[in-house]
Amino acid sequence: MRTVIVSALFFFVIAGGIFIYSNFGTSEDAKAATTYTWNGSLGSEWGLAGNWTPSGLPGSSDIVIIGSTTNAPALSDVTSIASLTLNNGANLSMNGNSLTLSGNFTMNTGATINLLTGGLTVNGNCTVNGGTISGTGTLTASGTTTVFGSSTGSPLVHVPVVANTNSITFRSTTFNSSVTVSKTGNGNDNSYGVNTFNGNATFTNTGSGNFLFANTTKDIFNADVSFSNTGNGIIYPAYNDVSGTQFNGNIIVSSTNGSGIQFGNGTGSATLAAGKTISIGAGGFTKGTLLLKRFTQSGSESINLSLNSTSALVLGPSTTLVGNVIGSSGVLQLNGCTFRGTSELTKTGSSNDQSTGSNIFNGNSTITNSGTGYFLMGNTSADTWNSDATFINSSSSHFYLAYNSNGNRIKGNTIIQNTGTSGTCNFYFCESGASSSIQFDGTVSILNGGTASNGVMRFRQQRKYNFS
Repeated sequence: MRTVIVSALFFFVIAGGIFIYSNFGTSEDAKAATTYTWNGSLGSEWGLAGNWTPSGLPGSSDIVIIGSTTNAPALSDVTSIASLTLNNGANLSMNGNSLTLSGNFTMNTGATINLLTGGLTVNGNCTVNGGTISGTGTLTASGTTTVFGSSTGSPLVHVPVVANTNSITFRSTTFNSSVTVSKTGNGNDNSYGVNTFNGNATFTNTGSGNFLFANTTKDIFNADVSFSNTGNGIIYPAYNDVSGTQFNGNIIVSSTNGSGIQFGNGTGSATLAAGKTISIGAGGFTKGTLLLKRFTQSGSESINLSLNSTSALVLGPSTTLVGNVIGSSGVLQLNGCTFRGTSELTKTGSSNDQSTGSNIFNGNSTITNSGTGYFLMGNTSADTWNSDATFINSSSSHFYLAYNSNGNRIKGNTIIQNTGTSGTCNFYFCESGASSSIQFDGTVSILNGGTASNGVMRFRQQRKYNFS
């Protein structure tokens, strides 16, 4: 810190005369920023003026640069400076003291910083291009931009990370402790991938921009991860890379605004490890879409995806769920999902929902339309049920089965209930497409017992129906 001496000269007009008062003996500290570079010529103590060039002690408005030196610096007290750059070979020990930056933090490949029990707080931009951050203290980033990793660096972060920032991206970084992130900005943040999260991770999008993971290469989550969308954007886990993002812990999702949380919406895929599950968080899923695309569950744990009637659940294509599944949402689309366990799926909303087909149900399934819009299956490709199937239309609209596809088949027993109580409640088979067909291998039980003003059970003529 440099001190600027400011003197004052005042003129007063008194009764037509002039009285002059000077204050040349008083000074005011006007803090002008100084850039200090560590030289370590007197040892490792941060608080020795001779260890810095120019000679002096960095203050709260000053810039600090540390590179490779024989004697690495160690904080001797709680410290505040403007900004800090750690270059290749730099090694800073915080000695358990806290370090607060009012400005930017830049850490380059080959640098190390040991927080020990102290905390590093960055109020400006936080850029960790490479290097190692160790200790048990917390790295807190609250500036405009936060970046972990680069094309030439693979940071290793051992400390808990808490970031509340407009923009944040991750690339080639290993986190060995917890990560808690709140993205607040309007821009779209596309993280490259190749990240490993070994501690629990929480990602919240409160802004209007999108929050995207694995844009090029997969990520690995070795502990529980939570995705929460409260802003106007979308969270995209496992966006690209067909080799597949790995989720080796539980996945918790919630969305109360925006367009939800969408897995694999680019070319990416995701694998959920055995013994783990995906579930709805405490915040609920009241708005947006939960998309599980190219999503594979490895174990047989039960899955409950009960969403609000103002949200959407889309399963597939190329999705496999091994455990028993309960799913409900306002919008329901089944676009190529294999259910290896039992499935209970309910549409509750007012939209008209069309599912493309290519679904396989290996366990007993129950599919219900209880909303005010229609629900349609097999719009393009055939569906297959390898066990018993129950279809319930308790809505004030329609249920379409095998709508526009050839080769639909139910190998178990079939129960069809058309039980709507208001409006036009119809159940249609093979309604569109001249080659549409469905085969029933087991017994077929039909109940058209609703009290709707118009309740029709219709097998479209000139279609193919096989009853074995």
